[in-house]
Amino acid sequence: MKTVLNITFSTLLLLFFTGSHTGRANEKTIQHSPSEHIIETNNTGNKIDNDNTQVIKHVYVIDLAGAEIKKQASESGKTLATYPYGKQLAVIEETKEWLGIREWITGESLEWLDIKERDTRESVQNGWEKVYVLKSKTGSFDEITLVPEILPIISWLGINQKNEPADDSYEKTEFFLTNQALKDFLEIELIDKGLFDSKRNSAVNFLTADTTAIKKEKGVIELKCQTNVKKYIDINDPDIDDSIQVFGYIGQFELLNKYLIRGSYYEHSDYKLIDKNSCEETLTSWGHPIISADKKYIIDIVANPFEQTTDLKLYSINDTQIKHVMSTSFKYWMPAEDPIPLEEIFWSTDNYLYLAVTHSSTFWKEDGHLNEKYQYIRIKVL
Repeated sequence: MKTVLNITFSTLLLLFFTGSHTGRANEKTIQHSPSEHIIETNNTGNKIDNDNTQVIKHVYVIDLAGAEIKKQASESGKTLATYPYGKQLAVIEETKEWLGIREWITGESLEWLDIKERDTRESVQNGWEKVYVLKSKTGSFDEITLVPEILPIISWLGINQKNEPADDSYEKTEFFLTNQALKDFLEIELIDKGLFDSKRNSAVNFLTADTTAIKKEKGVIELKCQTNVKKYIDINDPDIDDSIQVFGYIGQFELLNKYLIRGSYYEHSDYKLIDKNSCEETLTSWGHPIISADKKYIIDIVANPFEQTTDLKLYSINDTQIKHVMSTSFKYWMPAEDPIPLEEIFWSTDNYLYLAVTHSSTFWKEDGHLNEKYQYIRIKVL
């Protein structure tokens, strides 16, 4: 099945985000595209002139079961698809029981759609149309919160990455078009702020941040290993955007015998673990790798603003050797911000990873700024 990219939203993100796995906000602001949704169906028959159609307001789906998208303002009418919990909708018509929603209709499909019925006509004309949802299924931004049922929902799963550090191929990969909970590897629990704050006192951190010991000189970082020297050289040509690479020394994990470097590039960033004996890069991660309290695991977790998901990798540790276990993306929650401040993510001595998060739909506030009204979760490796 083909996948249609939401060009409007992705292009908008590119304007604001640089320097993370999927881009980082320089100004911590972003404007929402009025409509980020596409329906696969035959034309609904409610075509609109988008340029001359006024959006009255934006609402959000607040029913956990979602909101059925209707061709007409009638519960007995045809259901085109289902908006998931938390989705923002652009309202262009309002009655006592129904909301008319501006929507882009196409012959393709997007993974977020929960398709109830599919037309068989091969030729479908793309365009803006009006669809309907029950008003009772919608509410305000502040009504969108995380609930335990949606925490483990993932969009894909990759097991046993074959060739670290650069190859993103897996022994087994699955993609899910409907809601699928992660049943193995991790357990995720919604907790309150009181528990989160109380566990800060028992936080563990195995990173030695000796940033004064290894300094960048004229754009070059030199890492001295047993056998040779590894150099990381900045390239920052303002005339060639996609050539940019800027490195920073973060510190070292003595228990792994490895240095930690952060690289920032044109549209992404990564972290690299470098072996202090061989100077080889033994791991490239999306986010800051964090070692579990029992020293058996590493979790690498990062916000993905393009997909509005959380990307996570789990590794096991055997002495100084690191082995990939699994990678996945969680659909309905995102870390507090990107990169995640270390005070908002930590392993505790109880061997849980504690993390401040938001619902994916409320990662940005309605004014475009990052949402700082957090909820809290903890993650346990099974």
